[in-house]
Amino acid sequence: MSLTTEQLALFAKLAKAKGLSKAKHPPVTAVAPLEFPMTDVQRAYWLGRTAGVRLSGVASHGYQEFDCGMLDIERLHSSWDKVIARHDMLRATVTPEGFFKVQPTVPSVPWHVDDYRLLSEIEKKQRLEEKRNLLSHRIPDLTKWPIISLEISIVSENFIRIHLSCDAVIADVYSIGICLKELSFYYRHPDASLPSLGMTFGDYVTEIKNKEKTPFYQKCLTYWHDRLATFPMAPLLPTVEKEPVKQHFRRLQGNLTQEDWASFKTICSRYALTPSVVLYAAFSAVLGYWSGRSNFCLNVTLFNRESENPAIANVVGDFTTTMLTAVRTMRPDEAFVDYVRSLDDEFWRDFEHSSYSGIKFLQDLSEHRKTPILMPVVFTSAIGAGDVGEILNTDNGILGKSSYTITQTPQIWLDHQVIEENNKLIYNWDIVDGIFNEEVLNVMFKTYSEFVKNISSPTTKWETPLTITLPKEQERNRKVPTSTSFDNEHLLHQGFLDHVLTNPDQVAIITPHQSLTFRELFCAASGVAQRLKKVLSKENKNPLVAIGIPKSWEQIAAVLGVILTGSAYVPVDPMWPHARRMAVLNQGIQAVIAEGEATPSDWSNLPLITVEPSDLSNSSAFDAPLSSQHISLDSIAYVIFTSGTTGTPKGVVMTHRAVQNTIHDINTRFNISSQDSVFALSSLSFDLSVYDIFGILGVGGHLVLPNANEVRDPSAWVQCLINHPVTIWNSVPALWQMLIEHGASPKQMPRLALLSGDWIPARLPKQSHIFSKETKLISLGGATEAAIWSIAYEISPTDPPTDWKSIPYGRALTHQSVEVLHDDLTPCPDDVIGELFIGGRGLALGYLGDKNLTAQKFIIHPRTGQRLYKTGDLGRWRNNGQIEFLGRRDTQVKIGGFRIELGDVESALSTLPEVSAAVAGVCPMPGGALGLVGYIVPLNPQRPPTAEELRTALRTLLPGYMVPQHYVLLDSLPLSDNGKIDRKRLPPPNFTELNSIERGTELEENIREVIARHIGTASFGLDEKFFDLGVTSLLMVKIHRELNEILPQHIALIQLFEAPSVRALAKLFENKNNDAIDRGRLQAEKRLASRASVRQYRREK
Repeated sequence: MSLTTEQLALFAKLAKAKGLSKAKHPPVTAVAPLEFPMTDVQRAYWLGRTAGVRLSGVASHGYQEFDCGMLDIERLHSSWDKVIARHDMLRATVTPEGFFKVQPTVPSVPWHVDDYRLLSEIEKKQRLEEKRNLLSHRIPDLTKWPIISLEISIVSENFIRIHLSCDAVIADVYSIGICLKELSFYYRHPDASLPSLGMTFGDYVTEIKNKEKTPFYQKCLTYWHDRLATFPMAPLLPTVEKEPVKQHFRRLQGNLTQEDWASFKTICSRYALTPSVVLYAAFSAVLGYWSGRSNFCLNVTLFNRESENPAIANVVGDFTTTMLTAVRTMRPDEAFVDYVRSLDDEFWRDFEHSSYSGIKFLQDLSEHRKTPILMPVVFTSAIGAGDVGEILNTDNGILGKSSYTITQTPQIWLDHQVIEENNKLIYNWDIVDGIFNEEVLNVMFKTYSEFVKNISSPTTKWETPLTITLPKEQERNRKVPTSTSFDNEHLLHQGFLDHVLTNPDQVAIITPHQSLTFRELFCAASGVAQRLKKVLSKENKNPLVAIGIPKSWEQIAAVLGVILTGSAYVPVDPMWPHARRMAVLNQGIQAVIAEGEATPSDWSNLPLITVEPSDLSNSSAFDAPLSSQHISLDSIAYVIFTSGTTGTPKGVVMTHRAVQNTIHDINTRFNISSQDSVFALSSLSFDLSVYDIFGILGVGGHLVLPNANEVRDPSAWVQCLINHPVTIWNSVPALWQMLIEHGASPKQMPRLALLSGDWIPARLPKQSHIFSKETKLISLGGATEAAIWSIAYEISPTDPPTDWKSIPYGRALTHQSVEVLHDDLTPCPDDVIGELFIGGRGLALGYLGDKNLTAQKFIIHPRTGQRLYKTGDLGRWRNNGQIEFLGRRDTQVKIGGFRIELGDVESALSTLPEVSAAVAGVCPMPGGALGLVGYIVPLNPQRPPTAEELRTALRTLLPGYMVPQHYVLLDSLPLSDNGKIDRKRLPPPNFTELNSIERGTELEENIREVIARHIGTASFGLDEKFFDLGVTSLLMVKIHRELNEILPQHIALIQLFEAPSVRALAKLFENKNNDAIDRGRLQAEKRLASRASVRQYRREK
C-alpha cells in the first residue's frame, strides 16, 4: 500500500524523531559506487528466478505496450540512449554473488525493430500476439547488459507499437515512469539536457544499510520477532490441487466510473479513511470469504523513497519494499466501517515498524517454523501516493497511455493493484494462470467487483454489516427438493411388529448354528421384556437398559425386548475394560441384559436379566399385546457411547423419530424390501448395527450373523456368505476392502455395499468393480450424533472425479441438511474448506448427562435459528452440487507452521501403485521436532517400496512439507472393534533402522552436517533436494556462507541452487583441477540465462 503526501510527511517526522534523519543538508557523493549490494526485495527477486524453488523460475518482471502514431525511430533510439546514460541502474548488471555492478559508460543500446507493414491483418495479429507472449514473460540474463528492453513493431504507416520489458531488480514502476518522461523530453528537445541527478541508487542502498544500525531499526526488528509464534499464514484459498509447474501470469481488470469513484472518495472522506485502506479492507473481506482461515496475512507493497537527499525523487531503481500485515475475515454482524477501521489500526501499527522489511520477516518466519513459507497474495496501491500517481500519468508523453500491461513476481500468485487514472479507479488482479479453477477465479473477481461497486454507492450504509453472500448459482445448486410425501410416523420397531403379525414364519435371523423366524425372535424379545418390567421403576417412562451380550441372536432379542418395554437400550461390550464398563453403567443405567454366567459385580451390581432360549417356543409370549404403550416418536430409542476427548465416554441420546427418518430414507432410496438381507458385521456399540436390526427387520428382511470370534476373518465371511447369500453389505470401508483383497468370493454377491464410518480409499471403486460388478457401492456419511447417516452418494467405478481428493460425500438425506460453514457460521462458497454441520430431523437430543458438551456441539445458528450439530469434520462443496469429505479437524496437525490434513497425505499414499493401504501419523523425530510418518501395507510384501521411492512419488502429488520423511511397513492396518483404523495402535518408527542412510565421503558428510544444522535433522539422503527438506531460498544464503567456510574452494551462491543436494554439490569438487570451481562460478549464471533465453523473442530479419 502506498502513502499520501500528508502521510509521508508525518512518517518523515516520525523517522526524524527516531534518529533516522540527521543531516540538515543533502550529502553529495563525490564518486558514485560502481558495485554495491541489493536491497532485501531485489535479492528476493534475484533468488526467486532460480528454478527449483516453489512457484519460481520467473523474473519479477513488468511488461507494457504503447500504441503510438508514426515516430522518428532514430531519434527515439538516441533519446533512449541518453536516458540510459543518465541513470546508473540502467547500466547495471548482477554478479554471481548477487551484487550490482555499474558500467560507467555503455555503447548504444541494441535496438530491435520489426516491420509488419507488408503482412496481412491476420499475420500482423499473430506476430504481435507471439511477441507479447514471449516478451511479457521474459527472464533477462542479469549478467548481461542491457537488462531493460525496448523493442518496436511497425504495424502500419501511422501505427507503431512500443514493447517495454523491465526486470524489477533494475527499476520499479515509478522509475519506469521517470524513464518515459525523460524519453519524451529528449525526443522533443534533442539538443537539450537535464540537470545532474545529484544522487544514485547506490547512494540510496548505502543509506538503507546505515539505517539498519540505528536503535529504531532494532526496535522494529523486536516488534516483528515478538510475533513469530503467532503470526498468521497466507489465506487458505481454493487453489488447484497441483500448482502450475511454471508461472505464467494473466490479468483480470475492473474499474469504477468517474461518478462512482467520486462517490467512493467522498464516503471515505466522511469517515476519515483513505481510499487505499478501504480497498485493502474490501479485498481482505472478499479473500476472507474464500479463505479456509479466518485470520491470514497479506503481503503489502510499499514505495519507499525516503532519503536525506531530495534528489532521490528523480533516481531510477527499485525502491519498493514489502510489509506483511495480519488481517481477518469480516464478521457477519460487524459494521463495514468498523471492520475497515480495525484493519486500518493494525496496518498503521505495522507500518510504523516497516523499516524491518517484510522480506526479512518472511525469512525469519521460515526459519522459526523450519519450513519454506510463502505469502503469495499481494496488495499494491498507487492511489494518493504523492508523485506515484502523477509519474505514472504518461498521457502527455510521446508514447501516451499504456495499451497493455502485465506483471509477474516469483513466489506470488495473486497481485492486486489499484490505481487512479483519468478520475476513475482501475483495479487489476495479476494471477498465475492455472492456480485457480477458472470458475472459482471468475466468481471471486466478480464478487470483489460487485462489493467495490456496492460500497461506492451513496445509498450504501457503511455503519451496517455489508454481508458477502453466497453466489446465487451456488445457492441454487445446493437446494434439495422438499419432499411432501416422505413422512413416516412409525416407531423404530413398528415395522418389525407388523411383520411378526403378517409373516410370523418368515426367517428373521440366520446364525452359524440356527435360524430364527419373526415369531421366534418376537417370543424371545417378549420374554426379555416381561422379565425386564419386573425390575424397572414404573416411575421412569423411558429408562436406560444396558445390553452386555456378544454378537448373537440373543443380542438382537435383547435389543427388541428393551424397546418393547418403552426403554432405551445402551450397548456395553462385555469385552470392554472394566473401567470403561463402569464409566458407562454409572450414567443412569437401571438394569443389564447379560449372559447367563455374568455376576452382579461385573455389572456394577445392577439387576441382571438374561435371554432365555426357551422363550423361542413360548406361544404365550407370542400372544402378548403388541402395542407400544407410553412410547412416542420423541422417546429415547438408544444411547450409544463414543470415545470422549477427556477419556470419559460420552453417550449419544437418539430418539425414535430421528432414527426412523434415516431408515425410511435409505429403504425408500434403495428399494429395500422383504427380499433383502444383510451381513451383520458391525458391533452393537457401532450405530451401523441400528440399520442392520431395524432397517432390515422393519421391511421383513433377514440378518445373517457371523460367529462373534470371526468378525475380522474374511475367509470365514466367504464361507458364511456361500451358505447364506445376502443382498446388502453394511460396514466400514476397510472390511469390504479386506473381502476384496482376500480374493475368494461367494457366487451370489450383495447388490449393495453400504460403506461408511471412515475414508473410502480412492482405488476401492475400481477394485470393487473388478471384484463384483453386480455390487453397487454406496458412500454414506454422518455422525453417531445424527442418526447413523445424513448424506449419501452412489459411487461409480470411475470415482473419484478428476481433481478430487476423495470419493464424493454426496448430498443430504431427506429432512436432513449438511452444510459447510466458516468459523463465523457463514456458508463456504464452492471449493472452500469449512467444517461440516448437520441439521434436520436426525439430530440427537444431546449427550447423556452433559449439558455443557451438548451446548458446545449442538448449537443454534445465530441467524437462521436452525439447530445444528458441529461434526468436527472438514469438507467443501464442489461445483457439481456434491460435498467432498476432507477428514477431521482433529487429524489436522501442525508441523513447521503448516497445518497438514493427514487425510490428504493418506489419500496420496493410497494412490501409489505399490501401496495396498496406508495411514499417516505424527511422531517426535530424533531432533525433538514433530515429523510425518507414513504407515504402509505394501501391495507386494516381497518387494516393498523403499522410503526414497515413496518420497519421490509423493513429491509429484504433494507439497514438500506434506511428504513424510519416515515410513513404517505393516502387514495390515490395526482396526478398532468398529472396523475403523485404530491410530493409537500404530507403532512408532524405529529410527535406528530408518536412519541407515547411505554414508558419504568425508566431504559429503561435512556438507550434510552443515545442512543438518539448519533443518534440525541429519536423516536425509545424499541425493535429496535441499528444498524438499524444507530449506528456504533465503536460508540458502546462510547455508552458502557456512559452506564456504568448510569447502575446499568457495562457490557462488547460484551454484548452490544449481546443485541442491549433498552429492551434487560434492561432485563440483571431484575434478582436482583448481579451475573447475571457477569455471562453475562463471557458468552457473550462464546456464540460468540460457534457460531463460529460450523465452526471449528472437526473429531473423
